[in-house]
Amino acid sequence: MGITVSNAQFLLQAPNDSDQHNYRWFEASDTATVLGTNSYYEVTQPGIYFATYDGTLCGSNASGYFIVTNCSSPDNEVTLDISSNVDLSSGATVSWSPAVSGDQTSPMVVSSLTVQRYTATVTKAGNSFELPNFTVVCIDQAANLVDDIVSTDEDQPLVVDIFDNDSDLPTTGTLTTTDPLNGEVTINENGTPNDPSDDIVTYTPNADYNGPDTFDYTVCNQSGDCSTATVTIDVLPIIDAIDDAVATETETTIDIPVLDNDNDIPSIGTFSNINATNGVVIHSDNGTPNDPSDDTINYTPDNGFTGNDSFTYTICDGASNCSTATVTVVVSNAVDLDSDNDGILDSFEDLDMDGDGDPSTNPTDSDGDGFADYLDIDSDDDGIPDNVEAQTTEGYILPSLIDANSNGLDDAYEDGVLGLFPVDTDGDSMPDYLDDDSDNDNIPDAIEGHDYDHDGLADVIWIGSDKDNDGLDDAYEGDATIDIDVNDKYNDPYMDLPNTDGDNESDYRDIDDDNDSILTIDEDLNGDGDYSNDDNDANGIPDYLEPNTPEEEVEVFNVVTPNGDGVHDVLVIGGLENYPNNTLRIYNRWGVLVYTTKAYNTNGNVFDGTSEGRVTVEKDNKLPVGTYFYILDYEDITGKTVTLSGYIYINR
Repeated sequence: MGITVSNAQFLLQAPNDSDQHNYRWFEASDTATVLGTNSYYEVTQPGIYFATYDGTLCGSNASGYFIVTNCSSPDNEVTLDISSNVDLSSGATVSWSPAVSGDQTSPMVVSSLTVQRYTATVTKAGNSFELPNFTVVCIDQAANLVDDIVSTDEDQPLVVDIFDNDSDLPTTGTLTTTDPLNGEVTINENGTPNDPSDDIVTYTPNADYNGPDTFDYTVCNQSGDCSTATVTIDVLPIIDAIDDAVATETETTIDIPVLDNDNDIPSIGTFSNINATNGVVIHSDNGTPNDPSDDTINYTPDNGFTGNDSFTYTICDGASNCSTATVTVVVSNAVDLDSDNDGILDSFEDLDMDGDGDPSTNPTDSDGDGFADYLDIDSDDDGIPDNVEAQTTEGYILPSLIDANSNGLDDAYEDGVLGLFPVDTDGDSMPDYLDDDSDNDNIPDAIEGHDYDHDGLADVIWIGSDKDNDGLDDAYEGDATIDIDVNDKYNDPYMDLPNTDGDNESDYRDIDDDNDSILTIDEDLNGDGDYSNDDNDANGIPDYLEPNTPEEEVEVFNVVTPNGDGVHDVLVIGGLENYPNNTLRIYNRWGVLVYTTKAYNTNGNVFDGTSEGRVTVEKDNKLPVGTYFYILDYEDITGKTVTLSGYIYINR
């Protein structure tokens, strides 16, 4: 079950002019316990309340009866029983204000959120007198929330019907959630920002995560009564077969550990493959025909074949959930699989336009610098070595400078799969090591990879000299111009490359370099293609490298005069229209919530000095002249919650 927290919704008020004092509040079922000694009493629970006090009459004086019920039927059915005070057989008559139906000595009325006072007048022998009045109202109930247990597959968002097993949901109030540790929760308000009862909650697990996760959700009604429940999610693993790329020499069999980079391989299921076009694939179940987790594959190229070959394999679990991957095999006469030692196989770096499988004939030269890509450690001339750009920033692996099997490939890049499979940050089918703008933000890598002083200009630029003939321009060579160093000075790209906002990605791969929620590509304000000259505050740092959060311009005008003259008839909050994700709460001097809303002034929801929360019984719902306290929370453009608070004054 969830947790419920109730707050005072009503303020019961006894007569309180200068003649009354020594108040004592009671609930009718326990008249021995004094609940309070002020002229008012805050109510959190249903009951029949009254107060006694000393006044101008002899002895104790008493208020009328305050009957507070729950709003749901049949709890809101109230019998006003005065039968012990009236004997109709003696000729007495009873009248009610307002009029009621049924038995006049015990009529039944229905309570609501609108306060209603009932007074009985007894008339006998021409004389009339009033009985103590009954003031009837119902109290908002906190929602009854029940914990939920759901499941979803890995990488699959799930709409969680959190309200399916809940009850007493408010139609005016709020819904909030906590953040799960291994996923994200979003709330769709369904077009009704102040009505949580129809909100749609979606949970999305983090990429590739499987296992348990939880989040809490809290529902509050308009009176501030809140309930909380917990959602437990079981994120189920799914088979994830990942493509492989390997290389072998002509007429040489190779064992391919295709499962090494796969995820969530079942121990009960099937493994199947489609044979290669130019070779033979042999699958072994390793003596466990129903357990694919230990299966092996080897490939033998056809006699005389060189070039690229491929085949697919499929893994299924016992529930027929399947995943298919492609294995690409490069068959070459070459003994040196990676001539420039950048971790990318020669067969990958050369487009093999002549179809002979030999990168040395008709070689690919992407940057046109005279060095074929398979011999060029910087194939796009951006000054960031291919060995760095081919790997993720966080997962970068240094060359080991070890080649135990003498195949020309550094052993650091021969762990299950031969060679690096180059990263393509922007998904444009051009890997970063060939892409002069890896993140597609309109600022070349040659600038973003070398702008350490954050002025929008590269600290070093290409000069057209390469004394050691490795394909990396001498301007970028660091301390040693002539050396054999495929990663040059970048032993840790996260630390060694510019990263303006200090997040987990270098600027040349970051689409929002300053993390101000404005995409870098959108910060060329003058539209001339030069992002370095857009500097709004003229401090030498271009806008795309400096957070440009708009100045907060939310202003609460602290006077409300609801007199119909068209000036400050409602609470005015300037600038809030720019921040629709907001919540406003207003309290009276006793700290009692009298008004709350979300997305203020978006759907006629304005504060005009009328209470929509806990009210003062014995009064209408117009709040009295006086000072009130407000708390305004709104989400700025960076997603940060900003809180404003202060006092407002109602003057009628």
